[in-house]
Amino acid sequence: IRLTGKRTTHTSLSRYECRREMKIDKILNETEAIMECQHCKKTFKFTYDEKTFPSNINSFNWGAFFIGGLWGFWNGSTGYALTVCSLGLISRNFFLSIICTPIIFALGLFYGFKGNKISWSQKDWPSIESFEQSQTRWCMAGWIVIVLISIFELVIMYPN
Repeated sequence: IRLTGKRTTHTSLSRYECRREMKIDKILNETEAIMECQHCKKTFKFTYDEKTFPSNINSFNWGAFFIGGLWGFWNGSTGYALTVCSLGLISRNFFLSIICTPIIFALGLFYGFKGNKISWSQKDWPSIESFEQSQTRWCMAGWIVIVLISIFELVIMYPN
């Protein structure tokens, strides 16, 4: 994960400071994050001078939820995309769909809640603004696909 902002302060949430490699544990807002030391597992709160994280990093990602296969390939989550696509193909069988559908739904929920964080860390985004714009478009695309599928289903089920 890129940390572009100049760090101004950091507060240790544990008793001692550590100067080893840090991993983002939780992003609080655009300028603050809680990080964990990879060596000693202690946590620290970092505050940056400028916007370092996207404003929509903690938002639900409707694109990842509704159209996970496409979203995953585009956003650096190829494993998620392949899993959703594979389960979708397997679930064509009625008996297997009883097992696959809840798994697809659970994965969709997980990536809906964590998708922005995963995409931000997995893909090398040119800027925070491009990330925010891309995820906003994925959100709109997810809703458009669901609305179109719903209309299509209504037309097929109720042709008159």
